[in-house]
Amino acid sequence: MTRRRLLQEGTRTHAVPPIPDPSASAASPEATEFRSRPCSGERVCPWRTDADLTAFSEEDMLRLQRAQQGVMCPTDTSEADVARLTHAPRMACHKDQPDTAHPMRLCAGWLAVVGPDHIGVRLSIFEGSLPPEAVEPDTRTWPALHASLAELLARRQEQLAAQEGDGAP
Repeated sequence: MTRRRLLQEGTRTHAVPPIPDPSASAASPEATEFRSRPCSGERVCPWRTDADLTAFSEEDMLRLQRAQQGVMCPTDTSEADVARLTHAPRMACHKDQPDTAHPMRLCAGWLAVVGPDHIGVRLSIFEGSLPPEAVEPDTRTWPALHASLAELLARRQEQLAAQEGDGAP
């Protein structure tokens, strides 16, 4: 069964080490705001498999790739690797903008797909500023999501190629 199929059914495909009890932390960090579901409407969440990814810019894709730098690989063992991992950006919702009612909530789709492996997100859960449910949502009523950033980027390239083939600008 593919990861995408499993995501559609709301099942994890990889083991995430247990997250320590945040109540053991002495400090009470400020809560991190996040979206509870992938966006719908005119411009849907890019993590949704039904998203028109041609509506997103190259800069949007670069932001996703920069946020991916927080995902640990087995070869990440040096001090430079640890610094990169802990300082990697997290992905805000594409609909949230600075100086609005809800500036920069974390993207629900990104949290569901990338969040469990993103060191910054895991630290936020450990510190108690982000609830564990943010990365393990009840996805039974969610739309299907891309299983990885690589899959999302490949689908975008397919959509761009199809758009060029249709003579679209």
